[in-house]
Amino acid sequence: YVARLEVSDRRCHPSSDYMRPFRLDRIARSFPGLTLIGAHLGQPHVHEAVALLSLPNVYFDLCGGGGSRAHLSKLKKALAPFPGADWDNEDENLALQYFRKMVFGTDNPPLSVWRPAAEEIMDYLHIPSATRELFYWRNATRIFGWTDV
Repeated sequence: YVARLEVSDRRCHPSSDYMRPFRLDRIARSFPGLTLIGAHLGQPHVHEAVALLSLPNVYFDLCGGGGSRAHLSKLKKALAPFPGADWDNEDENLALQYFRKMVFGTDNPPLSVWRPAAEEIMDYLHIPSATRELFYWRNATRIFGWTDV
């Protein structure tokens, strides 16, 4: 079995590098009418993921990590502003901008775990209620063309 796996790996060239957020850049720019939703904020490459949020057709969700404390801590650390920053100023707390392009969704962990975890992250980052609406439902409404919501 191990020998077959090695042969398959040589033939198919699998690599986690193919799952990096920047791999979406070329696709997003080549197909500007195609909306892309990246998963798990590109963990462990969060900085690549948030850079892609500047593209009009790219969004990301935050879920993953089983909702573990470690996963939440990684997200908070990656999204928090620099020490001494004004957390309510979007030029210093960039998470205030990033969350305008994020969507709520989860395949891991279940909703009962992820909803409170998402709230904890947004509370920590001082995300205002209007931006939370974008995250929870308004962005999805726009993406899927739901007009009568």
